[in-house]
Amino acid sequence: MSTTNLTVSLDNSFRERNSFRKSARSIDREVFSQAFQLTKSFISDQISYVINVDSYVAKMQEILNGRYEPTFEKNLDILEAVVDQLQRKKNQIEYQLIHNDEETPTERERLRGEIAGLHYALQVITQVSL
Repeated sequence: MSTTNLTVSLDNSFRERNSFRKSARSIDREVFSQAFQLTKSFISDQISYVINVDSYVAKMQEILNGRYEPTFEKNLDILEAVVDQLQRKKNQIEYQLIHNDEETPTERERLRGEIAGLHYALQVITQVSL
């Protein structure tokens, strides 16, 4: 089985695009989708670029060589932290609505809308994490 070379770099422009396009092989939509999802996952964690780059490159090689099976792991620690943060924000706004009568009716309506949005986000995250 042949291997595929993979280069990961960052640049403001892509000067050799035409030569790469002429000499490169095309990939099907499913392979592109897997590579795209992996890349989105990699760039979403800006703090861990250096830590995760080797894993990212290895998984990208597997995708391009047809040996990668994506796994969708739920990081429950992160979900719990997000739920906790959303719940604290919701409780803070509810406390503010109950104990502070100085807001204008428009401001109180905005706060109620924010609570509704937080409540919806909590419902969605709870359903996803089950």
